[in-house]
Amino acid sequence: MRAMTEAKRPTTQSYDLQKAKRWAGNILVYLLLVCWTILVIFPLVWLVYSSFKSNKELYASVWGLPSRLAWDNFARAWEKGQLGWGLLNSLFYSVVSVAIADLFAAMAAYVLSRLNFRGGRAIFYYFMAGVFIPTSLTIIPTYFLLRDMGLMDSRLGLTLVYTAWNVPFGVFVLYGFFKTVPSEILDAALIDGASEFGVFWRIVLPLGQSGLVAVSILNFLWVWNELLYALVLVRRAALRPLPLALAALKASTYLSGDWAVVFAGATITAVPLIIIYILLQRQIVEGATMGAIKG
Repeated sequence: MRAMTEAKRPTTQSYDLQKAKRWAGNILVYLLLVCWTILVIFPLVWLVYSSFKSNKELYASVWGLPSRLAWDNFARAWEKGQLGWGLLNSLFYSVVSVAIADLFAAMAAYVLSRLNFRGGRAIFYYFMAGVFIPTSLTIIPTYFLLRDMGLMDSRLGLTLVYTAWNVPFGVFVLYGFFKTVPSEILDAALIDGASEFGVFWRIVLPLGQSGLVAVSILNFLWVWNELLYALVLVRRAALRPLPLALAALKASTYLSGDWAVVFAGATITAVPLIIIYILLQRQIVEGATMGAIKG
């Protein structure tokens, strides 16, 4: 009996050791996540409370809290940086380009995922190339193309550029999503007399609504934050999107050192994105992983 008890004792000790290791591993993971959360959130918190400080307080103590809330920083940033026009322009560029790109991307993804034809795979890879090519490599050809078309320094030109960049990502995500739609449903609709466009419009699009929402959100965020194309292709202040208006505000205050206004402008620019992330975080995560999971 004693021998049996002694034989079981190492097993119990081993189990306790494994349990302790799991607890230690979990604690380490949680500590890393907490540290990472602090590193991500603190710069945003610092930006917000710094925008309420005066320039004197900023230079006296970079990390200190404001003694009073300087609301006039936001008014000066809004007026000096023409952020109102920037906000309206960003909304226009984002909404219009995303709407057009979603329509074309959905049609292309449906054709490529459902219809077998020669060259279809090559066309799909052609769209994929648009996802992986850096924007910096295409800025010069895009500049000359819009110049020759007479679309430099225009809303139409910048909207077309954003639309062209949004289509490949939409095709990439929606292609994998449309592949999961049961063929039996589409074949039944065709047998009942529906056309290919009718099947696409009445069946495929409603079934792919979650994919379209995710693609729209991610493309919207990209257009809202985009600066390089706007910097090269837009000159007039009335056409500047919000990131370019903020960059112009920073350049105008560089010599004067009015950093409180710059921080206030950056806070105004970040507020819409923060609201979108809070309200639509589940859809954003789904959209970021949808192509890999369903493809």
